[in-house]
Amino acid sequence: MFLALFSTLLLVSTDQSHADDALDWSHWRGPEMNGISREKGIVDTWNPAGKGQNVLWKSEDAGGRSTPIVMKGKLYTIVRNNPGTKNEGEKVVCLDAATGKTICEYAFNVFLSDVPDTRVGWSCVTGDPETENVFALGVCGQFQCLKVVNGQFQVQWEHSLSEEYGLLSTYGGRTNVPVIHGQVVVISAVVIGWGKMAKPAHRFIAFDKRNGQPVWFEGTRPLPYDTTYSSPVLTVINGQRLMVFGSGDGGIHAFQPLTGRKIWTYNVSRRGVNTTPLIVGNTIYGGHSEENIDSNKMGALFAIDGSKAGDITKSGEKWRVSEWFVGKSSPVHVDGRIYAAEDKGTLLVVEAADGRLVQKLKLRGPVRASPLYVDGKIFICTSNGIWWTLKPTKTGVAGKPKRLRGIEVYGSPIVSHGRLYVPTTGALYCVGVKGTKPSADKRPEAPKETPREEDAEVAHAQVVPVESLLKPRADGGQAQEFQVRLFNAK
Repeated sequence: MFLALFSTLLLVSTDQSHADDALDWSHWRGPEMNGISREKGIVDTWNPAGKGQNVLWKSEDAGGRSTPIVMKGKLYTIVRNNPGTKNEGEKVVCLDAATGKTICEYAFNVFLSDVPDTRVGWSCVTGDPETENVFALGVCGQFQCLKVVNGQFQVQWEHSLSEEYGLLSTYGGRTNVPVIHGQVVVISAVVIGWGKMAKPAHRFIAFDKRNGQPVWFEGTRPLPYDTTYSSPVLTVINGQRLMVFGSGDGGIHAFQPLTGRKIWTYNVSRRGVNTTPLIVGNTIYGGHSEENIDSNKMGALFAIDGSKAGDITKSGEKWRVSEWFVGKSSPVHVDGRIYAAEDKGTLLVVEAADGRLVQKLKLRGPVRASPLYVDGKIFICTSNGIWWTLKPTKTGVAGKPKRLRGIEVYGSPIVSHGRLYVPTTGALYCVGVKGTKPSADKRPEAPKETPREEDAEVAHAQVVPVESLLKPRADGGQAQEFQVRLFNAK
């Protein structure tokens, strides 16, 4: 936890108590980062065919692999630009969330990458309600902070992570998602550098979200097996703010988001973990579809105790069921049960406490999107366009499928202001009933950090920026002002 700062600059508080719109969806997994919306009155059925049942609008400009976000009346997503041409690249698109009208676009090149064109625009943008900035990482490592001003995107700052930090862009195309906490925005990739960083590792870089200065640089075990797209999730456990994520080294890790200090590590897979962790209280749920480190069995769904520290591979495991292939889609938790989709398309309903299987449901197609729970319903769609509206029951789930013909789905559905948004590779659909007034239950109170007044002992000193590149000149060269930030153990 932040204690003090020494510099000639004004100290800006890291408190995030600014007034967010409770119905906004500024992170791809939602405001609680768990795939749950507290909104009510969301439609049960929809169909894009013909004039479209309950389809308020459709935007082909915003179709793609990414999951969109909604913030301050605007919808943002990242998609392919000029697909199928020699000038193909990526672009961040901003739409009016209510009408689907395109407000503006920001296009940028794809370079130094052999990523297939169908995997361009794989990441998700993240919004900052405090500044109304959006952060986007392209497949080639172009990381930018953007803001819509007078109907146009303006670049607030940007970094070419491949050129500046050694980000590796691979054929797999897996691209990470930014996460914001306080005054930092954190992004990650497999990075190779020089000196201590000569060996590649899944590394995280925290930038000051206001000016793009690098704040800290930390990674997991060198020589990872994969690039991954597991998104970091923020939580508070034992009064300490944590950033929990799946890594290319096959582990689940927890870092402090303001300092990059590692708190614990849980090793589980021989290859990278792609699922975004699900956090319920002090328990972290996750899955993978690769070989387990302690056997030759493939795949697992597991629960770990996030209140521990150090290497918790053995001490922190609550339960693990092997040969459940939950490697792409991230699960949701509803009333003591976990709902997790296997890669090939089986929905697992299990007891959160012990992993006991309650039901298996064949979804009739592979699954890459993550489920959404809202208004007593679970929405999930297979990659080949089989849409499910499911309701939890005592024996598992009940519901019928609906084939959305000619549709391919990799992004996840989201909800904002009474409207359901469904991304497909061909178009983005806004689903709802015209004139509906949005309403929502109150979010559960989030766990709080231990007040810094209870621990004023300095445990970590941070020098910002963590590195600088200055140009020498005949008149003395460039100058750089540094800040020293002090933190306690939490």
